Formats: sequence, structure tokens, C-alpha cells
Amino acid sequence: MRNRNVRLFILAFPVFLSAGVYASDVPVVRTKFGPVSGKTSGAVRAYLGIPYAAPPVGELRWKPPRDPKPWRSTLACVELPAACPQPSMGAGFVRKKLRMDEDCLYLNVWTPARKADAKLAVMVWIHGGGFVIGSSAKRVYAGESLAKKGVVVVTINYRLGPFGFLAHPALSAESPNGASGNWGLMDQVHALKWVRANIAAFGGDPGNVTIFGESAGAVSVYCLMSSPLARGLFHRAIAQSGAAPSRMAHLKERRGAMVSAETLGEGVARRLGATKGTGAETLTAMREKSWREVLEASKSNLVIMPGSSSAMLLCVDGYVLPDTPGKIFTAGGQASVPLLAGSNADEGTIFTRRMKVDSLAALKRHLRLKLGPMTDKAMEIYGATDDASAKRAITEMIGDAFVAGARRAVRSQSRIQGRTYLYHFTRSTRWARRMGLGCFHGAEIPYVFGHLPGRLYGEEDEKLSEKIMNYWVGFARSGDPNAVGAANWPAYSEKTDTHLELGVPVRTGKGLRKKQCDFLDSLSR
Repeated sequence: MRNRNVRLFILAFPVFLSAGVYASDVPVVRTKFGPVSGKTSGAVRAYLGIPYAAPPVGELRWKPPRDPKPWRSTLACVELPAACPQPSMGAGFVRKKLRMDEDCLYLNVWTPARKADAKLAVMVWIHGGGFVIGSSAKRVYAGESLAKKGVVVVTINYRLGPFGFLAHPALSAESPNGASGNWGLMDQVHALKWVRANIAAFGGDPGNVTIFGESAGAVSVYCLMSSPLARGLFHRAIAQSGAAPSRMAHLKERRGAMVSAETLGEGVARRLGATKGTGAETLTAMREKSWREVLEASKSNLVIMPGSSSAMLLCVDGYVLPDTPGKIFTAGGQASVPLLAGSNADEGTIFTRRMKVDSLAALKRHLRLKLGPMTDKAMEIYGATDDASAKRAITEMIGDAFVAGARRAVRSQSRIQGRTYLYHFTRSTRWARRMGLGCFHGAEIPYVFGHLPGRLYGEEDEKLSEKIMNYWVGFARSGDPNAVGAANWPAYSEKTDTHLELGVPVRTGKGLRKKQCDFLDSLSR
């Protein structure tokens, strides 16, 4: 393997654009809005780019999603949809040749069912990307391998960045709910409503739906568990490398150093030059701008770092989110559904590559800004005593934020729901170690979806992927990851603090990063 090929892979990770692997005709499925046809991939049928909402353009920009206009002729759903417009974030994030369109509210279905009454478990994937970048049209998210396990897989697009999360006083005023922002979360709810109304026609069981997602997708899972709008639309949840955020903008109120979501939106309007006249005139001017102009005016709000995008884009609006998910989980007010959650061993490596914390002095300055008087304790906990250990420490701190976030979520969930499970993914490939990435953020996704390019992964990886897919599918079917194949994954309890290490070998453990997680938890009290 040439080093250049490895570098190109990781810069694009996990953006494997879906290739044309399908052939032949498949049965037409009649949805609530009209008939659709798709493609086949062996024993699996794929229906790609099904509209689940009307295009959110023109007058529908920054409004709750609406049902698509019904159609009569069969709609050929054979191509993955365009991504929501998004910025290029540089090396390690979004790259070239990404097809983008504001008309982006589509979903994809992979089903092995041969008859409509198969009543298979349904798994709905929510992609990550900091609520700023990403798309369901990534090769690594293709659902055929999971579907071959006997489930219906759905992957969805939702609005991102300023299109999915812009609040503004005039937008709140025109809403019957008195709220704005969180459009992307409303899209996710609308997609789940589409699943409830239509998935039976694809052989799925609308009474057995699992939502699962990674990074911002995992944060979305926790938001959906916290939102009254999503109650009853799903029955199990899987959160990969994300936390239930406790720090988040509020719609109208400034909280400490964090300005309100509406204030952030007013800044975007000013940069768009749309501040003259009435509120309605301001919105008309904003909606007349091109999506490129909206992106340019919003770029100061678009940050991809752990916690930053959730804090700046999501908001407590009193409608979609009555409070921060972190507080809702602490109070036990979230949906009482089986939960499987976890993190990776080296979550921080990708993020610290974009930071300039490369010495002991730089680490001290960074921590003084973030932690204030707790800086010395943090440096003691992480053993930062010189430049080399400072670089390691900041990477571990960011990584442990994901570990602690998963632990907090399963601790809260285990108090109201016995079927709660914690994992830690530790598999690191040779090429990732050579790049200094280890078991990085997002490294588990190819294993979950069964997409492991042979030149980068080996036989042990294939076996681990098979085990992980069985855990995920077993959990989706019954709420118990032990339901498929020989497994021994104990349910989580705060007393035992048990997790399953997903590595080579797979094994159970206790007290995962306990000292570090206890310290990070103390910072939010």
C-alpha cells in the first residue's frame, strides 16, 4: 500500500461515494405519496432517493418540513440524493465532487423482504458531520450488508448548517409554535413519520424501528430521545461517538457567554444585507439569497469540534427541545427505549490535528481558557509534564469527552430502562496507526455497515465486522445485542460499570477510563 493511497483514503474518510453496484428491475412499491421503483444487489433491493418531504426551497426555506407533493407515475429511485449545501472544511472533512442541492430531503431504503408482510426490524441511520457537513450518499453508509442480516435499512438526509439550524426573531414570529431553528431535527422527525407510514410496504415493521447514528448523528439520537415530537416514532436507539449535550444556545436568551440562537441568526441576516423593513421583508430578502450566499454569511457559525457545533447550531427552543438533552437525561425525562452507546479508543486524533496545542505552554493556555482553576488538576490527571506528554494529553482529553459522554448517557438510561449497553471500539488498523490516528473518530463505521476495502482491512477485521453487525441487528430486533449469534454482552448498570470492548478479541471490561471520566463529569456539576 503506497502511503499516498492511505493519505487519500483518510482525507476522504468516511466519504465512499456509492458506486453503481446494482442491476435489473425490482418490484414497484406503493408509498403513501406514489409508486417507486429501485435496483437490486443480490438478495437486497435498494430504493435510493425517495422524497420524504417537499423541497425546502424558496418560501419553504427555514420552515418545518412538509409532505412531498404526491405523484402518479412510478418514480425511479435509483440514484443517491444530493447532499445539503455545505462548506469545504479542509483536510479530514468534506472534499471534492460532492453533489449539493438545497432540495435534499430524501431517504434511501435497502430491504431483503420478498413480501410486504415480512415485518422485519427497521434501522434508520442518521449521518454525522457536526450538523455542518455530511450526506446519506456515502458508500460506507450503503445498507446492503446490514439488510442481508434480515433488517430493513433506511438512511436519511436532513438540512445542515444555516439551512438546518438558523433561528431568527422574524422566523420565530411567523411560526405558530413561536420557535425557529432546529429545522434539521424536524427533518429527522418527519423522516421517522415517513417510515411509520410507509415502511410496511417495503417489508419493515413500523412498530420496531431503531434509530442509530454517529457523531452528530449520535447527538441527534439523544435529541430525538429528548424531544416530545419524536415520541413513539422509534423503539430502540444506538448512539456511536456522541453525547447528550448540556451546553447549548437558547432561542431567545443569552446564557453566560453564549448568545441566543436568534442573535446568531440576526448576525447572518446582517451579513446577507437583509435587515431593512419589517420582519416579513427581512425573511423575503433572506429567502431570495442563493444557498452559496447563505453559506458564506454563516461560515463563522460553522465549526466542527467536539461540542462546538451542537452548542452553536442546536438550540433549546421550547418546541423541538424543551431543555438541553443533557438535563433531560439527568432528570430521566428521555424516551424509555433500549439504548446501546459507546465510543472509540482514539476519538481525539482527528480533532487535535486541527488544533495548535503542540507544547506544554500551549496546553496550559488552552486549558486556562476552557477550564480556568481546574487547569492544574486536568494536567495532573493526564500527566502533562512536557511538550510530548502535552500533545498526548490534549488528544486523550478530547477522546475522553466521547467516552464520558457515552457513560453519562447509559448511566441515565439504565435508571429507567434495563436494556442499556455500553461499548468501547478499540480496533486500530496498521495504516491508521502509521498515520498516527489509531482507532479514530468514525473508525467503527465501516465495521457497522460491513464495508471494509480489502487493501486496507484484513481477515480479522472482517470477522470483527461480522460480530458488530450481529450485535447491532440483534439489538434492533429485540433490544438485546446478544440475540444474534454467540455473544455475552452484559447490560450496563452504574454499580458494575461494565462495557464490551469491540476489538480483537471482543471482551468485557469494567471501569472504562474511570478516573478521567469522573474528572470530566465533575466539570459540568
